Amino acid sequence: MKTEPLLSILIATKDREFYCIESIKSILNFNSDIIEICISDNSKGEQIKDFVNQLNSDAIKYIHTDEKISFIENFNRCMGLASGKYVTLIGDDDTILKTTIDYTVYADNNNIDSISSNNNISYYWPRALEGYPEGYEIITLESDSDKIEEFNPKKYLSLLLDNGLQHYLLYPFPRTYHGIVKREKLIEVKQKTGHFFGGLSPDIYSSISLSCIIEKHYVVGTPLSIAGVCAKSASASNIRGEHAGEMSQSPLLNNISDYKWSIHIPYFYSVNTIWAESAMKALEDMGESSLIKKFNKYRLIAHSTINNRKSIPKIIKRENNLLRKASEQNIILFNAKMAKEYFVIVKNKLELVIKNKLSKKKSFTFTKVNTISDAIANFDNLSKNS
Repeated sequence: MKTEPLLSILIATKDREFYCIESIKSILNFNSDIIEICISDNSKGEQIKDFVNQLNSDAIKYIHTDEKISFIENFNRCMGLASGKYVTLIGDDDTILKTTIDYTVYADNNNIDSISSNNNISYYWPRALEGYPEGYEIITLESDSDKIEEFNPKKYLSLLLDNGLQHYLLYPFPRTYHGIVKREKLIEVKQKTGHFFGGLSPDIYSSISLSCIIEKHYVVGTPLSIAGVCAKSASASNIRGEHAGEMSQSPLLNNISDYKWSIHIPYFYSVNTIWAESAMKALEDMGESSLIKKFNKYRLIAHSTINNRKSIPKIIKRENNLLRKASEQNIILFNAKMAKEYFVIVKNKLELVIKNKLSKKKSFTFTKVNTISDAIANFDNLSKNS
């Protein structure tokens, strides 16, 4: 009888077959007998299906459908495949490091609910970043890579709400995406909300919903995974300034007929509003009404204005006016409130820059990184020499 894996690695994919196959290869290269790879494939073609069939590996669970399903539904179906005690979610252009496997064993031995890292690695696939046709990688390492700190994530939700539900990765929250989480905790979320993932962004939805129920979360200094950016990814689109506009333009709403947008979030398409909408949806679904009252919508609008003023200025102006009218404030008071939020954002940014400069972290860059397996090799070589 086959024993259940300790770690399920979740990959939901659509029409990015080359990158997904390379990701699968890189994970199988670890030759670990305690992992499984769960793949939900919504691609039009069957390239991944053929590859998985040729592998005939017991370590892979695979489903394929070419029916029209939403981005979020694909992730929920993927999570439904998992049987590991712990899960980690990655994109189809991402991969894990061996440290993910090592820390999953550590979590199991110490009965830990969740672990994340404050030092992920960024890898830009060839032609994803202008000027780097053969790939580019950034690795940041702590001087004390073995350190591990304990946090109560729910205490930090108020700070995130005051920051307009922005930049959640700066806070010590559990993460299914590029983190390690007990599967039973995600089952608990589903029992309460009806699904593992909701909103429009599975990573932030699960991070916030898990923060409502996990009391002890651990953050490590060593990277656990590699965040890939391929030319077809939303991250690459955001770099090109294409990730903003009317919500009707958002591919995240594809194949969702009855999505109810939160009344607390301005209705337009941007990284900022998708973050806030998905986080708010998690809090609403988890019944955290008292926390929702702490939401600073002015900070969200300020962040959105700063980040999107060049790409969607008319939409930004419209939403500022709608917010002012809804708050029943005259233009002078409203502008004074917004000026305060702009000041806080600039101050926080400067403090973060100073903190990073004073930190003992070291950054390493690599060019001519043709595959994500090459990116893993760069990290392994750095680790051996450090």
